[in-house]
This record gives sequence, structure tokens and C-alpha cells, in this order.
Amino acid sequence: MTIADVVDNMLANFSDLLAEDVPFARENPENYVAWREFVARPDPKKPLLPSMAQYQAMSDAEKASFDLARKMYHNTFGPLTSRTMKKVHDQVIRLAWDNLRTAPGARQGAIVDGQATLGKTTIVLHMGRIYEGLAQRAYEGKGLHGTHVEFIPVVYSSVPSSTTPKKLLQALNKFYGNPFAERDSEAKLKSRLHDIAVQCGTSLFILDDIHNLHRGNKSADSVNDLIKELANLIPATFVYAGINCEDSVLLMDSRTGGKGRFTQTQYRFALHKVDPFPYDVHLAGKSAWLEFLASVEEHLCLIEYRPGWLVQQERYLYLRTEGGIGSLIRLVRAAANAAIRDGSETLSRAGLENIRLAEGAERYYAEKKAALAAIKDSPEAVARLLNAS
Repeated sequence: MTIADVVDNMLANFSDLLAEDVPFARENPENYVAWREFVARPDPKKPLLPSMAQYQAMSDAEKASFDLARKMYHNTFGPLTSRTMKKVHDQVIRLAWDNLRTAPGARQGAIVDGQATLGKTTIVLHMGRIYEGLAQRAYEGKGLHGTHVEFIPVVYSSVPSSTTPKKLLQALNKFYGNPFAERDSEAKLKSRLHDIAVQCGTSLFILDDIHNLHRGNKSADSVNDLIKELANLIPATFVYAGINCEDSVLLMDSRTGGKGRFTQTQYRFALHKVDPFPYDVHLAGKSAWLEFLASVEEHLCLIEYRPGWLVQQERYLYLRTEGGIGSLIRLVRAAANAAIRDGSETLSRAGLENIRLAEGAERYYAEKKAALAAIKDSPEAVARLLNAS
């Protein structure tokens, strides 16, 4: 096969990828049509990677198309399954499945809690995606909770900082395309939500950004009481995701005080903590951090990249990202696409240094980098420093 033949095959591969290009951010899946599109969306396909000689044999237009396909892939690959994601998915999906057969009343729910940029939204979105697929295969057309207008097993909504009980009820009704009037009372909206949820066989509600029910939000207590009431009324599993949920209004009962004020939610909801990767390279056994770096590396589409380099940079990458999935993925994606644009076709320490991350990660990098220079280079001492908050 000639270089020209190889190039033709590659062009056919990535022309299919470009046909799926959506040049603007996709709509959040907060109505069931967008949610279905998210669930049905195929995982992105990695472009076939040519040799440098094959790449140079392309025309300028072909190179431009190929480069765009690679940058698209870098920006959309994933989600990458971490040990934490797998554990949360296994436990919460099993809980939701078991709850289908429990007696009427409030079911046990789950809270996915952690700091920012650790992948909580990715975890719950793809948990909902998996659950939707399972439910569609198992119960479509079988009258799970009644006569379906349309089978909608999963509802996803994010909680804005300015929400009120009425706004949240409107958002949840809107997910179904359930019509309402602005003048409708909370009681009417709640009744309509209950009816449509039962008719559509909804068995999993995911409320993201639940940390917006903070003490500074004047409506937080009433919204918190509403979602507890919905969990009692609707025969579904409720899953919440947010930042520092343990300190939010979510775990408080506005009608009680003292030692018992957390009791109701704490006994109904399992708390799943999402933490940064520990710096565990020095420990015996398989390192979760190295394992994840290796999985990221598999998705790089750089012609001159040397496999294994990313894993070799494990300490530097931890310093840059504090072990956070979101920061790591943003760093690698940005550096990989920069390497395509500047023609270097590989990752380098200099290229990574040119990428500025969010302020929290940059502050961690500056502090730990300075402290690291002052300690002996023993694996245990390095781990203590990097794992210290």
C-alpha cells in the first residue's frame, strides 16, 4: 500500500468524524429531548494516526481537516473511568435498581459530594446515562409505573443559585415538556410533576449543583424542604451532587435544631465522597494516579508523541493539578491541541508550562513546588507533602 493509499483511508476515517462536528457547546441535557440525545450520542472515535511522512503527504486542506478532527477528539474523549467513578456507579445504580421494588414512601438516596473540578457532574451524568440504558432495555413498554405518555426513566436538572421552590418545580416540569402557566401555584406544579413522573415511569432524579442550597440563599430552606417532600411523594431514587454538601442546607432540617437537625437526610442518603487522586506512586501495588495517567495517554493524537512520557511526568502533573481529574484533563487537552497548532506534535514540559489552569490549581502548584525544593527527595516525604491539604 502506498503512502497515498494510506492517506486516502485516513481521510475517509476523519471525514466521518467531521460530519458529526458541532462547533458550539451542546445544550445542557435539562429536557428529555436533549437528555435522550446525550444518552444516545456515540462515544467519539479516535482518528487514525499517520506517520509523519504520511501526514506530510497530505495537502494543506487535508491537513487542516485532519488537525480539526484530532482537536475535536481531544476536546470530547471520555469519560475516563476512575476507580471512584466505577464505585459510585456500581453502588448508586444498584441502589436505584433495588428501590424499584421497595414499599411506598421515601427511598434511600445518594449524595455525590466533593470539591470543584473533581468530576462530580461527569460521574452523575454518565451514571444517569447507564441507568437510562438499563431501564429502557428492561422496562420500555411494560408499564413500569402506569400507562406511559413516554417512558422517561431519568430526570436531570441543575439547581441554580437563585432557585426557589416554584422555579425548581417549573424546571422539573419543563424537563418533561409538561405545560404550565406562570401563575400556577406551587401546589399545582407539584401535583403535575408527581403525575407526569408516575405516568412516564421516572425512577431516578438527579439534582446537580445542590450546593447552591447554601445558607446565604434566602430560599434554600424552602427548596430543601420541597425536595425532601418530592422524595416522599414520587416513587423514585433521588441523587444529589455538589460541593461540600455536608456544610450545605441540604443536610439540615429547617424545622428542628440541636443534635437531631441533620438526622432525616443523613439516615436517608448515602454520602459518596469524590476526592482528588491521592499521590500513591510510592506505595506497593497498582497506583491509581499512574493508572489514570496511562488511560489519558491512550487518547492522545500526536504524531511524534512517545508513549509512556505522560506517566513519567507523574509528579509534575500532580503538582500542576493537585490530583484533580478536571484540571488534569484540561491541561492535557490544551497542551495536546497547542502541539497540533505549533507543529511540535508531542507533549513537553515547556508546552505544559504554557497552559494556565484555574487559580486554585495554580496556587497549589506554586506552594508545593517551592516546598518540594526544600525537602529531601524521598518518596515518602514527597507523598506527605503532596497529600497534605
